[in-house]
Amino acid sequence: MSGIYRTVRKIWLIAAMMLIPGCLDSTPESIDGVDISVLAESFVEGDSIQFMASGNNPKGAKFLWDFGDSTGSSGKNVKHTYTEEGTYTVTLTVIDESSRIGVAKKEVDILYRNQAPVASLEATYGGVGQQVKVNSIAFFDGGASSDPDGDVLEFEWDFGDGAKSTLLRPNHEYTSTGNYTVTLTVTDPSNESSTAETWVLVNIRTYNVEFVQNEITIPAFAGYTAEGATTTQNHNYPYNLTSVTYDLEWEEDEELDSPDNPVVGTLFPDDFSLGVSTNYVFNLTK
Repeated sequence: MSGIYRTVRKIWLIAAMMLIPGCLDSTPESIDGVDISVLAESFVEGDSIQFMASGNNPKGAKFLWDFGDSTGSSGKNVKHTYTEEGTYTVTLTVIDESSRIGVAKKEVDILYRNQAPVASLEATYGGVGQQVKVNSIAFFDGGASSDPDGDVLEFEWDFGDGAKSTLLRPNHEYTSTGNYTVTLTVTDPSNESSTAETWVLVNIRTYNVEFVQNEITIPAFAGYTAEGATTTQNHNYPYNLTSVTYDLEWEEDEELDSPDNPVVGTLFPDDFSLGVSTNYVFNLTK
């Protein structure tokens, strides 16, 4: 009898389980209409992206996020930052109070963040800052400039006097004295740019001219000059100078107290004057 009882009991338990809804089918009921909203379809690595649960959002539901980069979060509206470029699948799982589940997926493209180039004047001949003479050539070199992404750069020079250049290693002649600010701007294909500055001090040309001392003896003047009259002696010197210093030395053959010349009197009276006039021509070439 006991064996028959156990068999009947087993059949009854199986039948009872078949009569209880959901005991054999454990798949939960789904929530339709769950969706994900973002402000754009593509972003740049390092950007903060806001994801929003949209569509059907049952009262009291929980929101679970999987950002596709082994990280996740919870909440109806969340923010996430991707640190590497690529395409990621974002998954939102919504669970309501009745344990119903809704799932939504969305792909986002994360683009590489272009890095700005670095302008440099370190390769410029003479280093940063130059001094040149007017009408001389100053040399510049932007070859030390670089781009972290390896892009080809465009160069633009502003020499501070209105002149410009787009060469990598330009030179420039300054025709006026002054202190000029030189600006180098480098630009990459993404239109990211940076600048570097240097200066050029343009000085006037100076000359150190030395002349051998030249002594000349003025021939003796024959005769006398009446009181109040002027005697002129002309002498030409083959020098082109900007200034001349005259050192005049006088010698008088007559002795003032000579018995043979008692009427000469004072050689240079108080109203005696000596005038020297010159006409200068100064020619220099660079």
